[in-house]
Amino acid sequence: MENGFFYVANSGNATVAVVNTTINAVTNVIPLAAPNPVSLAETPDGKKVYVASQGGGVTSINTVDKSPNPLITDASINAPISVAARSDSARVYVLSQGNGDVTTIDTFSDTVIPPVTQVAVGAGADFMLYDSHLNRLYVTNSTAGTLSVLDAAQDTPLLLATINLPAGPNAACPAGCASVAPLPNGSGVYARGGGHYHRHQPAEQQPRQNS
Repeated sequence: MENGFFYVANSGNATVAVVNTTINAVTNVIPLAAPNPVSLAETPDGKKVYVASQGGGVTSINTVDKSPNPLITDASINAPISVAARSDSARVYVLSQGNGDVTTIDTFSDTVIPPVTQVAVGAGADFMLYDSHLNRLYVTNSTAGTLSVLDAAQDTPLLLATINLPAGPNAACPAGCASVAPLPNGSGVYARGGGHYHRHQPAEQQPRQNS
């Protein structure tokens, strides 16, 4: 959260509301070029807020003057559902639910980094968490019932592991509804699937080998 302000995505009218925390009131409403904004991420340096819109594309907002920059689009960005900023503020990662890709954006130019900066985690992936302690991304896929672990040290995240979560009793989510939260000390994460919580300790995972 930028000092003194926080941002709220309004999926119904394709805007972002800026709330002044000193007076607890909305002081700006920022229109977006793409409909159905669903996820926000602020760069740790506080300079930009990135908004993923399922209607297509990602918008960055300048926190100084609260103005939106041109819509960021790419073939790899398909129904983006979640966005996360790296701890150095240089990169933002976008999870697309439509194709299951994680795409990397350069925050200086607001462009997708070529030539290949996306990694597949499976269509239907629905949430992404960045853990600054280990510089890793965790992606849940409630359709497949999986948790993907990615190393975010490079421009293209490296897939370290795909963990199967057990199916749950909820008929609306037969493969296992999933969410993930980090442990405060950076030693791992808790993933929820199948009505149970599972602890993942990164040290147990080895980099994926190319076949």
